[in-house]
Amino acid sequence: MKKSLTYQNWLSLITPLQAQLFGAQVQKIRDCDQESICLRLRIPRQSLYLYLTANQDCPRVSFLTKQPKTLSKPTGLGQWLRSHVEGKRICHIGLLNNERILKIDFGFVQRTRLSQDHQDEHDLDDDLDNEHDLADEHDLADEHDLADDLADEMEITENQPKPLEDPSQEIQIVGSLLIELFGKASNLYAINADGAIQQWSHYYPSRGLKLGTPWLPPQSQASPQQADDLDLNALGVTDLYTLESYVSTSLQLLHQEREKQQGRQCFKKLKQKLEKRFEAILGDIEKAKEAQKNQEYGELLKGAIHQIKKGMHSIKVQNWYDPEMNDIEIPLQPMLDASQNIAKYFALYKKGMVGEGKAEDRLNEVDTQIERLNVLAQKFEEGQLSDWEEVLIFEGFMPRPKSAKQKKAQARLPYWVFWSCQNEKIWVGKGGEDNHQTTFHFARGQDDWIHVRDGAGCHVIIPRQDRNQEPHIETLRDAAALAVHHSKFRGESHVPLYHTQRKHIRPIPNAPAGKVMVADSRTLTAQDVEERIKRLYEEATRRGER
Repeated sequence: MKKSLTYQNWLSLITPLQAQLFGAQVQKIRDCDQESICLRLRIPRQSLYLYLTANQDCPRVSFLTKQPKTLSKPTGLGQWLRSHVEGKRICHIGLLNNERILKIDFGFVQRTRLSQDHQDEHDLDDDLDNEHDLADEHDLADEHDLADDLADEMEITENQPKPLEDPSQEIQIVGSLLIELFGKASNLYAINADGAIQQWSHYYPSRGLKLGTPWLPPQSQASPQQADDLDLNALGVTDLYTLESYVSTSLQLLHQEREKQQGRQCFKKLKQKLEKRFEAILGDIEKAKEAQKNQEYGELLKGAIHQIKKGMHSIKVQNWYDPEMNDIEIPLQPMLDASQNIAKYFALYKKGMVGEGKAEDRLNEVDTQIERLNVLAQKFEEGQLSDWEEVLIFEGFMPRPKSAKQKKAQARLPYWVFWSCQNEKIWVGKGGEDNHQTTFHFARGQDDWIHVRDGAGCHVIIPRQDRNQEPHIETLRDAAALAVHHSKFRGESHVPLYHTQRKHIRPIPNAPAGKVMVADSRTLTAQDVEERIKRLYEEATRRGER
């Protein structure tokens, strides 16, 4: 709904309920969902379904025409109401504190003992009534029969609340149900006879309310009278039945509009993804076209092979391909000799020529996908693609959602998560195959990798949020402490460790999982291991990771 009902709107709808539902018995309580409750009420010759929901789109109180569906697992709110309210009667229903807050009191009539004077007066009144009834018994018999016949024909029902004229009776409140009708701030509360909150619906109160404490209205809630009242008659809303019909239609339209917006957003993201891929392939093609330069470098190096020595970083040679025959400086790999440097440039040339052909095929494929996606997006806008998600999955634009079994299998992580004193994450592999998975499937190339030297232990990863931003020194020290703690050197001091980036780690072929080769590393030494481990484990426990 685009506009919320104001206090005056709710007042016009709720006021008749006090007369209609006074004394109604609560026969059944149903949990429609996590934020809704339905009360089956019994009044003379009729059963009603009073529906209360704290749905953020449209919190409301209404009547349903049929029994709603019920959750397989009851909510805490529903359980409390069934234990304390089911079988009781409605004693009062109305808006609270001149606000959009509806309160329903449940209870029963309790008889009390009267004083002796009041008892004598009642006995005297009863004797006079009996004498009067005996004297007029025959005269009134025909009138009573006629009144009964008229009542049967007209089906007269007593809808007005009956005041307790008998002083020997009083209403005993056992509990209350309270609903706030504030849009996104709405909630349902179960309150006991003392006014303390016992349960609430799905949304946790945002103003500091706690179970067992008195319910308090929100202080910052804007006055509902400041908003424009809706013209309920113009909307066809005359009671709580027509309100539910109007709201259901409005929510259905809202759901359709949201689904339409979701579809537009999905098509937009897919198109942006394909266009980005298209630009990347164009970049690959431009790089592949530079492969000719690698061939030229290889040919020039062949003519100067006798000048190339191992350890050289570059060499200047005469460029035969330049009309002016100027010198050109060609980069070299110092770890390679002359033949290996020449072979490297020819390999790059071959790779570039092969890659250019593959890139052209990929470019044509992506271009076709973009055209097809535009056709599907046009059909979606015209309303011809109701099952757009299935179509996109079938066409290969979206992956098929994983089953519950696949999600459960994927839920297990091969590492433990810790937080440093700088609130930076640290991953600790769980050993063996988990170490391999953590390093080569979860960590990225720029992430920091730490491991004890010359010994078995867990792989420790510091994932970087920004590839160019190094972790804090205290985070490195915490990671070093974890690496020592999860190794065979636990308890020892001044343990040396490897520290490098993940991109410098390679698995050893045909070796057990977790065995790696390390290149370009520096040495760390663990400090204050016991104190750091204690703090790291306490923080992980507080965050629910241990």
